[in-house]
Amino acid sequence: MHDVFISHSSQDKPMVERLARALQQEGLKPWFDKWDLVPGDRWQEALERAILDTPALLVCYGPSGSGPWQAEEVRAFVDRAVKDPSRRVIPAWLPDCPENLEVPLFLRGFHAMDLRGSWDGGVIKGLAHAILDGRPLPPGPISTIPCPYRGLKVFEEEHARWMFGREREVTDLLGHLRGGSRLLVLIGASGSGKSSLVRAGLVPSVRTGELNGSFHWRVATLRPGVRPLDALATELLMAGSNDNPALIEQYVEAFRGSEKGLANATELLFRKLPDDPRLLIVVDQFEEVFTEAREDKAATDSDAHQLVANLLDATAIPNGRVHAVLTVRADFLPRCLAWPDLAARLQGAVRFALAPLGPQQVKDAVRRPALAVGFDVEPAVVGKLVDEVAGKTGTLPLLQHLLRELWEARDETRRILAWTGYEKLGGVHKGITHSAARMLEGLGPEEQQAVRKVIGRLVHLGEGTEDTRRRAAREELGEDPTTRTALDALVKARLVSVDEGHAEIAHEALIREWDILRGWIEADRARLQLRQEIRRAAKAWDAGGRDMADLWRGGRLTRATEEFGERTDEKQQDRLTLASLEEGFLAASLAARRQEEEEREKVRQAQLRQQERQMELLKKLAHTEKGRAEEAERRREQEARAAAQEQQAMEAEKQRAQAEKERAEAEAKRAAEQARAAEKEQQAMEAEKRRAEAEREQAEAKKRQAEAETKQATDREEAERDRAEATRKRFWLMTVFAVIAILLMVIAGWKAWQANRQEQIAEQLLANNHWASGMGAEKGNDPITAVHFYAKATRGYSDATDIQAGRLKLQALQTTRNAIALETVMGHDGRVLGAAFSADESRILTWSSDGTARLWRSDGAELARMAHDDWVRGAAFSADESRILTWSDDKTARLWRS
Repeated sequence: MHDVFISHSSQDKPMVERLARALQQEGLKPWFDKWDLVPGDRWQEALERAILDTPALLVCYGPSGSGPWQAEEVRAFVDRAVKDPSRRVIPAWLPDCPENLEVPLFLRGFHAMDLRGSWDGGVIKGLAHAILDGRPLPPGPISTIPCPYRGLKVFEEEHARWMFGREREVTDLLGHLRGGSRLLVLIGASGSGKSSLVRAGLVPSVRTGELNGSFHWRVATLRPGVRPLDALATELLMAGSNDNPALIEQYVEAFRGSEKGLANATELLFRKLPDDPRLLIVVDQFEEVFTEAREDKAATDSDAHQLVANLLDATAIPNGRVHAVLTVRADFLPRCLAWPDLAARLQGAVRFALAPLGPQQVKDAVRRPALAVGFDVEPAVVGKLVDEVAGKTGTLPLLQHLLRELWEARDETRRILAWTGYEKLGGVHKGITHSAARMLEGLGPEEQQAVRKVIGRLVHLGEGTEDTRRRAAREELGEDPTTRTALDALVKARLVSVDEGHAEIAHEALIREWDILRGWIEADRARLQLRQEIRRAAKAWDAGGRDMADLWRGGRLTRATEEFGERTDEKQQDRLTLASLEEGFLAASLAARRQEEEEREKVRQAQLRQQERQMELLKKLAHTEKGRAEEAERRREQEARAAAQEQQAMEAEKQRAQAEKERAEAEAKRAAEQARAAEKEQQAMEAEKRRAEAEREQAEAKKRQAEAETKQATDREEAERDRAEATRKRFWLMTVFAVIAILLMVIAGWKAWQANRQEQIAEQLLANNHWASGMGAEKGNDPITAVHFYAKATRGYSDATDIQAGRLKLQALQTTRNAIALETVMGHDGRVLGAAFSADESRILTWSSDGTARLWRSDGAELARMAHDDWVRGAAFSADESRILTWSDDKTARLWRS
């Protein structure tokens, strides 16, 4: 039962809270809304119950004067005080109270306490005496006094009265929200008190009206966990006073479907509530979106992204009703910045970096909780704790754990936390180790091994960050008696907390500070990492309807089977174990692998039987082909003999043609000589003709001159005529001889052409004979002989069409028949050990016992030579054929540019 109800204006709450704590130190139990309003209760009804049950009312008036609800609280209490005179009403004037404050008429008859001066011990004692109306405090048993320290657990809203040292930070956070900030990101190292600051500092202050009269605000506090959207939907419904569980799935689908889902759902839910409340969403341990949320297929990375997208959208709507505060471990901030939308918003959001406690803050956190319950802490202990904690990150949970241990060892006679207890525990950094060692000492070897397994289940191995704690279902830890004993011991030692069927390590400081636990994790890290992957895959498999496509195969399954499969050796009890779902996943993977192996074996057996049938058929075909081949061989020999005879005849014909050609060439030569002689004779005749013409002209002249000498001239003329006739005859004869010479030359040329044609015909006949022999060899299934004759036939053709036809036939036979030895030769100085074509077959790579690998063009031209000091055992082109890899008995492999 409380001793006094404190009525005040929410704007004066920090000052009134100091007064309430001062009364705590005097042994009173005040009802203070920030401490005593339970989350989820209807606050008006809670106020009414407190007024009914509390024997005294302290009405505080500070700088802001009277609050909006103060008059109602005072009127309700005074009505009851009139009926019950034992109820006391005490007005109190706080520092900076307005001088002209109008006090309600019904309060003016009560004696007031003036607290506008110094609050020394006497003033507070006087106030406490007035509240008790002279009655002494009831001497309750020491054992019923609540422990004011939280150990490794977080300070929740109901523990606000015990949280000291962070008053300035709470005021700063309220100032940011009061200034219009809709998104706050509280960043701090693990163990800096982020969760406690928000849950037991900021949230109670908002609920009790410190944020611009925020009495009507609703608060949704959540951890993302494995299903972040489910957590958001559940807390949103609770904040909206709706307990219909069927709506959770609808809200989750709305969040997944659109980034507007949170804003729309909040608006629909809250506009039905009185006073048009605003909503503060606290996402504590936001880093779980990177750790635990990845373990569930129904809450994949997309769910984590949708949580962030909905929060960013709802807090960005102008004049919206949603505010959000995120607490993030500092080492996860780079991963937050890796999300573009979140990173962009963080640039404009308030990022509140939580610094370690200063010396005075440490003193307050150590002494004031003890003073609030009538105890104190020895100065030596306080000084030592200030030295160990002040200015150092990650030490607050260690401090709280040590203080809780000191509380358990408190001196009840002197009502003090003594130095002897501190010495026994060994200080802040050894307190956890001391408690854990004490817990292990009380267990047997099997239980200690079970502790190790349980701890392994409650740790999430970091991926580029520190290891973090993990929330696990009880059935995942195991239900055997040994495991239950180990878990009970961890819970009793306050190293592990259990609630709602789940268990988790009390604080991540335990992972950092307990050296034995760190040793276990490091020793088991590879197996823990493997089991973590199995757990994640098993949950995805189960959430996806246990689809075979989600099962493991290959190397991962082999590794998992080797580590977690059935064993009967003596070390079985030391091995990590799998939960039932994980075992089912592994068993299903093994069953799927066996089924696939059986199916492959069936296919292999069917292929073997098919191959056996094919072999039998091939044997029969081979026997038949053998007979055909023998018959073809006989025919081929006959055809070869006939071809040889025909070839001999053709060779003789060719020789005759050659002789005829030579004779024709000789005739042509003689005809050419005769033609040249006839030409000379013709030239002589021409000269003679010209001389005769000259003589005739002279004769004519003489005839004209010597007409008188007619008879003599006539005689000479006759003589000249006779000579001219003789000349004409000689000219005609020379002309005839020239024509004859030309005819002889034509005849000789024709004979030479005929001889050459006969030679071509002979070569064509020989090529035809080779072609026929090739066809016979091909029909006789002798591709090598066939290619030999086809090649000779192709060389024998003179016509371009025939040559092309022969080459096409040769290529076709090379394509459809076995490999054929061509005339291209690529030589080594030793035995050729292997060869390979390039992709386009334009180059050939060979390697040999002469210690070289060589690159050739397909026509046999050597392009490159790659030398080793011993036999080259192999070579290969790269994928793009720009490089060649060789390896040798000289114990080297070498890479060459091709």
